[in-house]
Amino acid sequence: MINTSATLAASSREIAHTVKSRHAMQEQTLTQFLRQRQERGEIPAHCNPQTLAEYLNCILQGMSISAREGATFDKLMQITRTTLRLWPEMLKA
Repeated sequence: MINTSATLAASSREIAHTVKSRHAMQEQTLTQFLRQRQERGEIPAHCNPQTLAEYLNCILQGMSISAREGATFDKLMQITRTTLRLWPEMLKA
C-alpha cells in the first residue's frame, strides 16, 4: 500500500490529518454543489448527492495519485471522459 498509518511519524500524522480534512472539505463542497443542482431539477430527486459526491471524490483522488505517478494529460482526460459518459447511468440508479 502507498500509505500505512502504523509507520507514520508525528509530523506525518499531521500531514495525513490535513490531507484527510481537505478531502472531506472537497467532498462536502461536491455534496453541496450536487444538492443545489438537485434543487434546480438538474439531478433527479431519487439520487443521493452525498453518494454521488463520494464517488466523484474517489475519482478525483485517484486522478491526483495517477498524476503524481506520471500519468499523461491524455490519460487523465480519458478518465474524465469515461466518468462523464457514465454520469447519465449514475443518475438512473
